[in-house]
Amino acid sequence: MMNLIYNNYADPQHHDAKTMVIEAPTGIGKSLGYCLPFSYLVSQQKPVVISTSTTYLQFQLQNQTIPMLNQELPFEISSIILKGARHYIDLYKFKNLLFVPDNSHQTPFVKAQILVWLTMTTTGDLDELHLNVDQTPFVWKIQHTGVRWLDPSEPFYEDDFLRYNLKRAKLADFIIVNHTYLIKNWQYFKELPVKPYLLIDETQQFAETAIKNNQEKN
Repeated sequence: MMNLIYNNYADPQHHDAKTMVIEAPTGIGKSLGYCLPFSYLVSQQKPVVISTSTTYLQFQLQNQTIPMLNQELPFEISSIILKGARHYIDLYKFKNLLFVPDNSHQTPFVKAQILVWLTMTTTGDLDELHLNVDQTPFVWKIQHTGVRWLDPSEPFYEDDFLRYNLKRAKLADFIIVNHTYLIKNWQYFKELPVKPYLLIDETQQFAETAIKNNQEKN
């Protein structure tokens, strides 16, 4: 599998790369099997976009597969997870609500958790807090709505986590997203200077996700 992937993309001057469909059983290490050959193919000018079916698989790639490769490869590869805007904290919203009381006894504790977490996080990804959003309405109020809604005059504009992660993505070798993110943000990848490699993991879930995200209800 590794050889098939590498040979398909390694010499574009002598043959055109073909779209590949690979089926492999669970548990054989296919994540490592596709990440290793792409490690020798990617560059900052031409990254690989990996789309998975769940945010857990994103975490697995970022925190298990990529570090394992970096231990063995003679060079280092960089990676970043990109998620939808609502996964990230909006610092300006949080600052404005920090001293605003509400009727929930849980909110002061959640605010304290977030303050401590902000001293450690490098991503601003609210998923790191492992909070049940359905039971923690305060989190809804501080979720990011997207960079296009940011005001450059706001005090936290330069420190905004979503902007920071999008900047890092421009320098990363591996950009790890989920199917929903890819479907909703395909235009971002289309506008990159060079067309990236695209790898869709768990492809059986991709069609279902695409249908779900494009349904219209009357």
